[in-house]
Amino acid sequence: MKSNKTKLVVLSALLAAIIALCTRFTAIPVFGGMGYVHIGDSFIFLAAAILPTPYAILASACGGALADLMSGFVAYILPTAVIKALMALMFAGQKRERLLSKRNFLSIIPAIVILVGGYYIAEAIMYQSFISPLIGMVWNLLQGVFSAVGFAVLAAALDKTRLRDRLGV
Repeated sequence: MKSNKTKLVVLSALLAAIIALCTRFTAIPVFGGMGYVHIGDSFIFLAAAILPTPYAILASACGGALADLMSGFVAYILPTAVIKALMALMFAGQKRERLLSKRNFLSIIPAIVILVGGYYIAEAIMYQSFISPLIGMVWNLLQGVFSAVGFAVLAAALDKTRLRDRLGV
């Protein structure tokens, strides 16, 4: 029992680091300084498909928040942590033998809604305007779709390696 918990904690920390690094170092700035698109969310979806829900939530929240810290978007650390945690929560109870299952892929849809809506609400509060964050919704939707494709590619490749069996989680 203790060995499995240790394995989950280590895997969660590893995935949080991968999320942070892939978010930070694959970032492509978007028009007008409205943030960036990246492949980090693909790894949030992957963590949510691999890990039990509480571990996936922590890995996603910590990884996303660390990426904002490393990128200098300090004002976004708390909103990002909440949004990424909620995105991972959309996969609750979705664990399947394969990472790229229909249920896991469909879980991405509400996760993208949370991504787009969450950042809209956060920016509406930060900028004290319901108008100025509207342009960010387009980029966040693009981010979500980009990440869904990334997840599909990663999950399909990892399913061929039988990762879930090898990890034993």
